[in-house]
Amino acid sequence: MFLLQTENTWIKSAFYSTFVNQMDEKPSTIMLFFKLVRYPNLLIMAVTQVFAAFCLSIEPFSPFTHAGFILTLLATLLIAAGGYIINDIFDAAADSVNKPDKTFITPANRNFYAQVYYGLSVVGILLGLAANVFVGVICAAMAVLLYLYSYKLKKTVLLGNIAVAFMSAVTPGILIYVLPNPSRSFIVLYAGFAFITTLVREAVKDIEDEEGDRTAGYTTLPVVYGEAIAKKVTSIMAAAQILLLLVFAIWCLVSLRLWAFYYLVALVAIPSVGLGLLIFWAKEKDHYSQASLLCKLIMITGIASMYLVN
Repeated sequence: MFLLQTENTWIKSAFYSTFVNQMDEKPSTIMLFFKLVRYPNLLIMAVTQVFAAFCLSIEPFSPFTHAGFILTLLATLLIAAGGYIINDIFDAAADSVNKPDKTFITPANRNFYAQVYYGLSVVGILLGLAANVFVGVICAAMAVLLYLYSYKLKKTVLLGNIAVAFMSAVTPGILIYVLPNPSRSFIVLYAGFAFITTLVREAVKDIEDEEGDRTAGYTTLPVVYGEAIAKKVTSIMAAAQILLLLVFAIWCLVSLRLWAFYYLVALVAIPSVGLGLLIFWAKEKDHYSQASLLCKLIMITGIASMYLVN
């Protein structure tokens, strides 16, 4: 009897261990979907649009009671989610080298996620059209650009980086067509900030992913011209970002927006200088990973400055 109980216990233990291992190795479809669409990035995008709507409207504005804004927010999130999926579909070969532990697209599920991509994109465009014609056209252009980026542009020198930077700028920029009384100059300013910061980050990621991109046959800047040239070009981009921030900070000082000036210098401009130095002196892949993370932090603190500036 004791042996039978021991054997049953062993069988249950072995079954439980196998089940847990399979669950670890094969994440659920829901979790896989959230990882594919980069839900932290989508959350940041949503918070950015809501925060920008609060800060960049001349008159008091409540985003959650404005149907046009809600439709625009949902539309941009769905378009972006679809963009992440189609990017992973086209980028599976390179990701198997650059991020072998984070590659989820396989021949078995490729067609399924392609259909999910089309569904998200179509619904996103329809929601944009429901907001207004201009938003719908922008959403359609974003969907096309994301596909072209994943299919071709990301494999070419700088064109892919510019495309991603442009789409990042659209997040605050699209509010010009949504807010009842937008502060157009500030929206354009922060769209420009999003553009240059994203451009730097994408250039850094290209250097970080050079090995996998070379294996996949991509013709990115570091693959074509080498790491040294890519670092110089990226450093120039970072210098342009610093110059833009300093001009903006000086404007805040002259216009007596003192708290905005202190904030921009301490939490945006100085970290941007540190970013430029980190890129210039980078020697290992980890250094570029740190630079990429710093780019994200600079974008977050930069966007947060909207509250003080306007």
